[in-house]
Amino acid sequence: MEKHKQIIKSLINAVELRDPYTKGHSQRVAVYASEFGKFLNLDETEIEKLYISGLLHDIGKVVIPDNILLKPSFLTAKEYSIVKYYPVLSAEIVAEMEDFKELSKIVKYHRENFDGSGYPEKLSGKNIPFLSRILSIVDVFDALSTDKIYRKAFTLEESVRMMEDMKYKFDGALLMKFFNFIKKFGLLESERFLKENVFNEVMRLRETVLFEDMITGLFNKNAFFLLIRKAISLKQSISVVSFDIVNYKLIKQKMGVVSLDKIVKLTAGEIKNHLGVKLNLDKIEKNDVFAIRNSGARFLLLIIGKPEIVFEKLDIIEKKVSNIFKEVEFKKSVLIENMQMDYNFEKVIEYII
Repeated sequence: MEKHKQIIKSLINAVELRDPYTKGHSQRVAVYASEFGKFLNLDETEIEKLYISGLLHDIGKVVIPDNILLKPSFLTAKEYSIVKYYPVLSAEIVAEMEDFKELSKIVKYHRENFDGSGYPEKLSGKNIPFLSRILSIVDVFDALSTDKIYRKAFTLEESVRMMEDMKYKFDGALLMKFFNFIKKFGLLESERFLKENVFNEVMRLRETVLFEDMITGLFNKNAFFLLIRKAISLKQSISVVSFDIVNYKLIKQKMGVVSLDKIVKLTAGEIKNHLGVKLNLDKIEKNDVFAIRNSGARFLLLIIGKPEIVFEKLDIIEKKVSNIFKEVEFKKSVLIENMQMDYNFEKVIEYII
């Protein structure tokens, strides 16, 4: 059995490396679930089932495409319908494991809610397997109490309060017992489940692929949405200024694509040189400026604070680029001015950009 556990852990680590912010999640869920099982005085067989099911509960995510699984902005209805299918995929994978196929139902129903609002089959109440109800609780708790790409982890106390607010999702009696358990047991340390040097390297590669514009080295639209979500979680006001090459179509027609690319790259380089833009997404602070290439010849500047801090420098950039390419015409516009956004921001952003 120990050999099987090590194989499963290696497999799960490989799956979780696709999304470093879930590093160690399955192992933590396994530990929380099995320890909670001990707290409930379950027998050894049930505790072992909880541990293995915890390890395997997310394995179906290996089939979810990267552009959905790793998307930093909100999912569309179609994308969410694909994500909701992963417990079924997890169950099908587990059912093929001869030693663990009896765990497939536990895994399949861990995203069902007690009030019938979950998935994949909208089971409710005692129709949800008992061990799945335990897995559901610890899965949500770990998700709340660990870092996400767009927010820091909630504390144990904050996580408990948030779960109280969504108690309709859980078996109420089990939830109260879990609160008693977790206050005694405490939080598991995330770092013990994956070597930090591996995590840092994966994060570097992930940010390059997902958040960097390959032509200019500025951030892309994915990063833009992520930064706004971070600002919302930190209750910070933002401004967004557009800086457009307004006659790019004419330039492309008269001078060709190669020349237009040179102008775009030059403009991006001057933005980096003059605006002191931040080139990582680790944290955001007041007066930080992030530069995004939104489309072919459109740049967005996301400012944590008021927009005026970039105006003078944008004038300098415009003059420097225009001195080299006389045909270029720029236009700058304030799209959002020193606003605190809420989680409906995507509709607003999609409209203005």
